[in-house]
Amino acid sequence: YGERVLYRIPVPKGDYKLRVHFAETFPPNKGPGLRKILVKAENIKHPEKIDPFKHAGGWAKPYVLELERVPAYDGVIDLEFNGSVAVNGVEIEKVK
Repeated sequence: YGERVLYRIPVPKGDYKLRVHFAETFPPNKGPGLRKILVKAENIKHPEKIDPFKHAGGWAKPYVLELERVPAYDGVIDLEFNGSVAVNGVEIEKVK
């Protein structure tokens, strides 16, 4: 949690599919537009800010952002989140 959250996840070199889990669970945030999160993976910005309430369709409902073919050629996946960040989980799967 925070305004800016960074993860550096060591992985074998290659391409990866990422699933980032969100859910709006902060009790005062009972509507859309109250939390907007900018997501970057390996310095590639996701084109849309994530509003967990809006994307999931309500409070305390899950939303999973899927990022296909994220390159990790240096052996590290760099994830950056900005803007009242609350991430509930990250799944990483090597692309074959």
